[in-house]
Amino acid sequence: EMLDDLIIENAQCSKQAEIYSTVFAELMDARTGIISNNLNVLMKTLNIITILIMVPTFVVSAFSMNVLMPFDPHHPLVFWFIMALALLSVVFVLMVWRYKKW
Repeated sequence: EMLDDLIIENAQCSKQAEIYSTVFAELMDARTGIISNNLNVLMKTLNIITILIMVPTFVVSAFSMNVLMPFDPHHPLVFWFIMALALLSVVFVLMVWRYKKW
């Protein structure tokens, strides 16, 4: 009789260990999903920052090349014109992103 009780308890413990193992595996999968989502949000943020820095850098570098300008390069307002153009390019990119709801 005691041996039968031990066999039953052993089977119950085995079944409970199997259930806990399944629950633990599902918790690990859920944690992996959360980490993946957090990484996706971080990568999206870094890409947005990179593009926002890249666009005005491209505009300013295009005007800093040694080529003929359609206007007087020694005019005192040229610097502010280029800065305004760079800022407008950032605003344009932000407007496109807002329109596309990114």
